[in-house]
Amino acid sequence: YYTLDGRSLHRAYLSSPVEFSRISSGFAMRFHPILQQWKAHLGTDFAASTGTPARTVGDGVVEFAGVQNGYGNVIFIKHRENHETVYAHLSKILVQRGQSVSQGQTIGLVGMTGWATGPHLHFEVRVNGVQKDPMAMAQQSETIPVSKAALPLFNQLAAGVKNQLLAAATISQTRAE
Repeated sequence: YYTLDGRSLHRAYLSSPVEFSRISSGFAMRFHPILQQWKAHLGTDFAASTGTPARTVGDGVVEFAGVQNGYGNVIFIKHRENHETVYAHLSKILVQRGQSVSQGQTIGLVGMTGWATGPHLHFEVRVNGVQKDPMAMAQQSETIPVSKAALPLFNQLAAGVKNQLLAAATISQTRAE
């Protein structure tokens, strides 16, 4: 949905990929509970019960859905403008490589596969292959603009709607008088 001047009412990314009780580990240096050493944690861990639906934060295409070392069951989703999101430690994967997904779609279920000490969703945001703080990215999530190709038609349709609204307001005002 868009306003008549072309601003989207839809944000590019949801603020969270899962209904969660707390953030159990943020995007920071931490003492790794399994490796027993200080290590950069390049994602956000959302504590949630096993089986809680994990949803994609934005529209995209599944690049990978399977098992990878410490991630356990993991999904990588490619979004627009070289953005990628990662959903790890899933108990179940509900999508396949190459599948298109829509913002908010359930793609898997929270679990504790891979290097996990309890059920949670490990979530990463990558821009041009570099991990970024998911919480900062969620706060900065821009709206999705009308594409340049569709803009002339959008403006034409919006002008028609504006005229209809003005006509309706005029009729309503005339009746009130």
